[in-house]
Amino acid sequence: MMLYSKSTCSICTGSKKSWYGYGCPYCDDSGKTFLEATHKKIEKYVLEELPEDIQHRIYEQLRDRFKVS
Repeated sequence: MMLYSKSTCSICTGSKKSWYGYGCPYCDDSGKTFLEATHKKIEKYVLEELPEDIQHRIYEQLRDRFKVS
């Protein structure tokens, strides 16, 4: 399973124009494109961007899942 995020196009930086003034072939009408989210990117997002209450909820779910009996 792959996870993708929709972000500002890194080729045209959201301007929707190529270097030659034509439409950017990599993004949509809003200057966005889909990027594959890597495990490292997801981990960084969870640890640095999510609110603490959501981090705690994820921690509890993982703790319960990997609980050694």
